[in-house]
Amino acid sequence: MRPRTVLLALLSAVGVWGAAGCHTCRQTEISARPPCCGDAGTSVSGRLVPVPSPYGARPYVAPEGPSQATYLEPLPRRPLPGIDRRESARLPSTKEPPIVNVPNKTDPKTEDEPGAQSAIDLPGFAIARPGVASGIQPFPDGITWLKNKGYKTVLHLTAPGDDTTAAKRQFEAKGLTYTSLEVSPARLSEEVYKKFVEAVEDRESHPLFVYDKDGSSAGALWYLYNRVELKNTAEKSRAEAQRLGLRPDEEGEHATMWVAVQALLKKLKS
Repeated sequence: MRPRTVLLALLSAVGVWGAAGCHTCRQTEISARPPCCGDAGTSVSGRLVPVPSPYGARPYVAPEGPSQATYLEPLPRRPLPGIDRRESARLPSTKEPPIVNVPNKTDPKTEDEPGAQSAIDLPGFAIARPGVASGIQPFPDGITWLKNKGYKTVLHLTAPGDDTTAAKRQFEAKGLTYTSLEVSPARLSEEVYKKFVEAVEDRESHPLFVYDKDGSSAGALWYLYNRVELKNTAEKSRAEAQRLGLRPDEEGEHATMWVAVQALLKKLKS
C-alpha cells in the first residue's frame, strides 16, 4: 500500500471518532460529554448518524474503518404524566382549606353550651346531676366561667387541716358562695356523707360546683350517692364515680378511698 493511502486511512479513522461527537454538546470525548439528554421527563435512545466527512463538502469513503458512529441523542421532551410543570413552579398556597360539613357529624361544642368549658380552666369538669357539676380545683379563668354561667355555690372537699383561706377569697371575689367539707379515707363517715347529700340536694344553692384536689374524694362521695340515694347498681355507680374523678384501680389515695367507700356503704345499707 502506498504511503499516501495509509495516511489517508489513518486520517479517516481519526476523523470518524473525533468528528462523531454529540450533536447537542459537540463533545468528541465520551468521558467529557455532559448529561445532555435532558432533564426529568426526557428519554434517550441510540441513534446512528453519518460521520461528517473530513474533506468538507467533498464526499469521501474511507477504505477501512466504520462509516457510522453511535451516540445518545435526546428524544423530544415530554412532560411526566400527571404533572403540570406550570403548577409545580408555583409557591404553595398559605390559605387555609375551606371547612366542609361532614354528614352525620355534630359540630364541636362552643362555650355557650352547657359543659363545654375548656379542661384547661376547669379540669375534670362534668355534670354530675341536674344543677350540680363536679371537677378538680379550677383555675382563675375557670372561676370566672362558673360565675358567667350562673353558678351560685361551690363545695370544696378538702383534706383535714387544709388552709382554705385563699380558695374562699378567690370564689367570693367573683360573687360565689364558698363552702367546704373535710373528707379523707380515715374520716369518711356517715355524718360526712349526709352533709354532702344535703349540699347536693339543696336546690336554693344551685347551680352548685363540687371539687377537690384530684377527684378521689368527689368520686367516692358520688359513688355512695348513686348507690344509696339513686339506687343504681354497683357497676353503674362505679362507672359514674370513675367519670367524676375516682380511680379505684390506681394505687395510693384513690385505692385507699375506694376501700373506705366500701366499708361505709355496708354501714349505710345495714
